[in-house]
Amino acid sequence: LDPARFVPILGPHAAVRGDVADAGATVAEDAADVLGALDPEAIIEPGGQIDMEELQDVVGPMATLDASLSEALVDIDDLDSTWLYSAAQERVDELVAELETTSDTVDTANELVAIAPGMLGADEPRRYLIVFTTPSEARGSGGFAGNWAELVVDNGDLTLVDAGRGDDINQALPPFGINVPADLRNLYDGFELQTTFQNVPVVPNYPTVASLARFQFEAAFDRDVDAVIGVDHAGIGGVVQLTGPVEVNGTMMNANQIEEFVLRGQYEAFGDDEEARLQALDDLTFDVFDQLVNAELPSPATIVDIFQPLLEGNHVRVVSFDNAEAVALDRVGLSGSFPVAAGQD
Repeated sequence: LDPARFVPILGPHAAVRGDVADAGATVAEDAADVLGALDPEAIIEPGGQIDMEELQDVVGPMATLDASLSEALVDIDDLDSTWLYSAAQERVDELVAELETTSDTVDTANELVAIAPGMLGADEPRRYLIVFTTPSEARGSGGFAGNWAELVVDNGDLTLVDAGRGDDINQALPPFGINVPADLRNLYDGFELQTTFQNVPVVPNYPTVASLARFQFEAAFDRDVDAVIGVDHAGIGGVVQLTGPVEVNGTMMNANQIEEFVLRGQYEAFGDDEEARLQALDDLTFDVFDQLVNAELPSPATIVDIFQPLLEGNHVRVVSFDNAEAVALDRVGLSGSFPVAAGQD
């Protein structure tokens, strides 16, 4: 033991300073390892493909940093602050608050980095069903599901396989549709969840919506779905921010114009011509995501800046049917789970 620790008054201050310095040094070393492994510009290759080796190189260092931050918080919390001068105690409290904020951020990043390779098809191709909703027709999870798209991700390479209307799924379903739990059928009687894709967002818990959409898609087209992504008008606008303007009904539109068109403009532009309106939405859905999978994407930092507010606002939701991924996505708030108040209705 350091004899200085036992010097009255000064000893506890020296001990706390030393312990805090040791914890900080460990965290700094682990953070340097993450920065050394992380090359944001190299993760996204020309043409929009994700470099899986670059991404996987970050997984281990990020997990170590997450663990060392948690350990540092425990160590500092266990410090004997009985004899600390008030100003010194305030500095320790400030450090703890800063570490807690940093730890929460790193913990979230670690959760996402850990599941990202699998979700991007590192081990096997992953099939995503994208459900497009618009709040112009109210449903519990944000709006009417008029359109869908099918993406396959194989080792970081995105391919748009198909896109269509909700009616395409309805018409391809078996006569009696899918099996829906009795409690859902009773609660949402009249919405025909067995046979009507457009109505699956009536449920406010998005993982339930994702499961219904998945089962309908699989029953209609006999293709397995690994995960569901929910996107509304603002989410489509975010994608257009990444890809650049797209042509809609003969007019090039930017992200804000696309968002307005999906929300209101489609009804104003086509009036009673339902078929033309639906065809315009079909074309928009396909063109936006075809452009996404073929575009040269911006840096990860730019992608985060665009999508973070959309994710926080539930304009984009992600539900995986892999248990570990589902837990991680739910923990970081991306799955759109409806909160359950313990012991209350």
